[in-house]
Amino acid sequence: MFRLRLKTPKKGALMPEISLTDFVNFVTRIGSARLTLVREIRSRGDYDPIRDFWRDLRDGLVTSTARASSTSTISMSW
Repeated sequence: MFRLRLKTPKKGALMPEISLTDFVNFVTRIGSARLTLVREIRSRGDYDPIRDFWRDLRDGLVTSTARASSTSTISMSW
């Protein structure tokens, strides 16, 4: 029987955060492309709102869902 044992981090150790997109990209790549992706992710800078293309859409969704009641329909203003 095959058992997967995951190492638990030591107390106080920081776990790296990775986005779902980066994780899926990592899983779907093979060989040297996977290593290249890891290098790109590690060399990527911190979050910068200027580079966040979808921020306005996410903020609009949060705002419109917060205003909508549970019985009303959310209307999009395109």
